[in-house]
Order: sequence, then structure tokens, then C-alpha cells
Amino acid sequence: MGDGHLALNGTDAYATRAAGLLAKEDSFTLTARARLASAGSTKDQTALSLAGTNGSAVTVKYLASANRWQLAVTDKDGTGSTTSAINAGAVVPNSEGDGDHLALVYSAVFGDVLLYVNGTLAAQEPWDNTWDFTTASLQVGRSLTGSTASGYFAGAIDELRMYRGALDASIVPTVTVLPAGSSIEETVT
Repeated sequence: MGDGHLALNGTDAYATRAAGLLAKEDSFTLTARARLASAGSTKDQTALSLAGTNGSAVTVKYLASANRWQLAVTDKDGTGSTTSAINAGAVVPNSEGDGDHLALVYSAVFGDVLLYVNGTLAAQEPWDNTWDFTTASLQVGRSLTGSTASGYFAGAIDELRMYRGALDASIVPTVTVLPAGSSIEETVT
């Protein structure tokens, strides 16, 4: 926390990790701390996504029209795929201080995906999918469909973590706690 955050400009800056981090069809958890560059942005912005060949398995983004975080899931990596999306309740994204802690939890056992914002369950979506997660790359600060990128994030992303397995609801709040005296640096480019 603090120094070393990823400062994203909203036009072409991002980070990526090649496929191979996750098991083929198993549960996983992604967490990150995200802070928008400005409150009430008029542009959709992706904080995290898992990209396949033809689209994204799962995306956590800022939806400008609702001024909320949004969770979107796609049933397969192929033509004719179906995407479902749900907004994160009454949680208004934070553009100040440490931003928001986002935790995306997929349970293959229960067949659902949950989005926690600052340790509180904010969105839940059933997810019957045929994704092979070993082929999905992690995209930070953008969405990727084939070789076409979109939804670039303007702000800071920090403390990105990926876990194999679904974190239990009782553990999610403990990974949101900031060490004493730390914060995302206040200047974002």
C-alpha cells in the first residue's frame, strides 16, 4: 500500500498477466484497491477483467450511467456468448483517499460470483459457465476482446491479489484492512 500503486491515465495505460494463473474450472478470488481519478466520471472504466480469446469471462468496472461498480460475467469464450451484469447496490465509487477495496469471489461449487466493496457484499450473480480459466489472462485497467482493448481505467489500482479458491465471506473483510499509516498516493496521473 502507498508507494508503487499503478497510476492509470484512462486512455492507454494498463497492466496484464498472461494466462495460466488459475485452474481450469476451479474457484478463484481477485482483490484490488481501486480509486477513480475523479468522482462522477462520464466514462465506463474497467478495473479488472479476465480476458479470453473472444471476450471477458468476468469484469469489474465503473459504470458511468449508474455511478456504481458493476460486475459482468460471460457464459463462454465463443460466439453466441451471453453476458449478465449487476450493479453494486448503493455503493458509490470513491475517488478520494484509499479508494475502494474490490473483492471478486467465484465459487465453482455454488455456481455464483460475488462482488464485495470495502468488505461488504455489494453484488451477486449466478454464473453457469464453460470457461477454461487456464486460458484467461488477467487485465488490470482495461477490458480486452481479442486484440481490441476498451474501458481504460483513469485512477489508481493497488494491492492486486489473486487467490485460487473462493474466499469465505468472513475472510473478505480482513483483506480490506489497510496497514496503519498507509494509503494510495494522492497524486494520480
